[in-house]
Amino acid sequence: MKKLLFLFVLFYQSVAFALPYAEFKVVYLEDRSTGTFTYVILNLTNVGPIAENVATEPDHGVFDWQTNTFHPAGGLSLNDDEQLFQFGVDTLRDDVVISNISNGVVSRAGQRKFMESPFQGMAMDGFDDHDNNGISNKIIIWQLPDESDLTDALQVGDAMHWVMFRSDRKLDHFNIWVHGSDDAQVWGGPGHITLHGDHGHFDVTDGAYLSVLMERRVTPKRWR
Repeated sequence: MKKLLFLFVLFYQSVAFALPYAEFKVVYLEDRSTGTFTYVILNLTNVGPIAENVATEPDHGVFDWQTNTFHPAGGLSLNDDEQLFQFGVDTLRDDVVISNISNGVVSRAGQRKFMESPFQGMAMDGFDDHDNNGISNKIIIWQLPDESDLTDALQVGDAMHWVMFRSDRKLDHFNIWVHGSDDAQVWGGPGHITLHGDHGHFDVTDGAYLSVLMERRVTPKRWR
């Protein structure tokens, strides 16, 4: 169930504050024999938060679609963002077939060796509809397993490398998002109600954001 809930983070185009921040380099290779394109995130490095003391808009709120309830969330801190526990790609298209997803490898700050990635990637339908034709964008999401805490997350200075996916169409540009938190449990404690607000995971019980999202447009370059 949690994996399904994670998908709701994908429809936020109104993220106003870029707090968790990652530097990344993306390239693509064309295979003319198959007519496919392989996109490679050569590196995605957590460089740490880029703003302090940022809060939600005064009139901001989070809507619970199951109970049809609006929860006021104005003026709340959006500084909970240092460790990256999720990242992904929104293709901005609904007519692509995604395959051959790789999880890449991770390098930890201060260490030269590469380690197996703790993130697991999957392709699916998102919730945003970029061309407003009633069909959701195709997306790829890499996230920690449900049972993981943030000990496996990307700390400041950690990086992902050689994260790849294949598309049957050329993507001139797409969006990459990173999702960060400082909490060991981004779903709140036992008995807490956690929703997906425009800026990340919102703990209704405590009236606080437990995580923060940042999304950026990317134009991949051909790898010659």
